Amino acid sequence: MLIRKLTESDSPAFRALRLEGLRLHPAAFGSDHEESLALPESFFTKWITDAQPGAIFGAFDGETLVGLAGLAVERGRKKRHKALLWGVYVAASHTRHGLGRRLVQAVIDEARLKCFLLHASVLMENNAARALYASLGFTPYGLERKAVRVDGVFHDDELLVLDCTEPA
Repeated sequence: MLIRKLTESDSPAFRALRLEGLRLHPAAFGSDHEESLALPESFFTKWITDAQPGAIFGAFDGETLVGLAGLAVERGRKKRHKALLWGVYVAASHTRHGLGRRLVQAVIDEARLKCFLLHASVLMENNAARALYASLGFTPYGLERKAVRVDGVFHDDELLVLDCTEPA
């Protein structure tokens, strides 16, 4: 499996995999599947090209995109020391092979070059993801109650941070 930054040519695969994640795990993401489905492919292309100084990483099985993780670096002078890990998703056909760990590690490695703090949020009920982030050095600093609402049900997020200045 290859982990690399996405490029414009990955836009159709990015759109398809992102939509899959939103459809299958609606509470795990702030974006909505139906709203995202209505967006043109050009939106996803722009998302990739505008990611700088962050990046969107993909996990590839051959030529097939099977996993995603994004890094968004704050742009304002007073906040550019911080970044956000977002959109982590691995297709069901490729879970349990360490791809989520490798994707998040790629984001961490990139964040260490660009910022001091890497933030993330994770559904409180997603114990596997919470354990993964903890094993990579993220620590909880808060709880966002009712972070998302899906089909009338609220879901809480645990707020996490990783100090990128500390050795791995």
